[in-house]
Amino acid sequence: MDNGYIVRFIRKDDKPVEEFFYHTFEDATSHLLLFRDDDSDLYARIEIIDGATEKAYTVTANTQEDCGAYSVAVSSPSGTVKTVELCDVKGIISQTISGDVNQDGVVNTADVVTLQKYSWKIKRLQYLIILIVI
Repeated sequence: MDNGYIVRFIRKDDKPVEEFFYHTFEDATSHLLLFRDDDSDLYARIEIIDGATEKAYTVTANTQEDCGAYSVAVSSPSGTVKTVELCDVKGIISQTISGDVNQDGVVNTADVVTLQKYSWKIKRLQYLIILIVI
């Protein structure tokens, strides 16, 4: 018996990544082959994930291509399918950049604004503490 397979469609737009579970490699491959010549330009890539047998599945987001909305589709033996959006993975930063306060991958004026907002919150908090002590 096969372990179970997921056919994952990683979209280029902001819509959720689509994942479909299959019990056999042949079924997963058949689904993948249906989209091999897809010219809709909807998907960044389509892949088969081996060993999809657990209730929990961890997605390791190592690149920008792994970013996007993730969902899970659960199907019953009768063919009923329920899809639920789980999370939205935003940008992946491979290395911290000195001065990148808001951690968007670049150092620019947005970092200064973030720092000013944080500084203002600290000053306001200090003022409130002084008022409470007095």
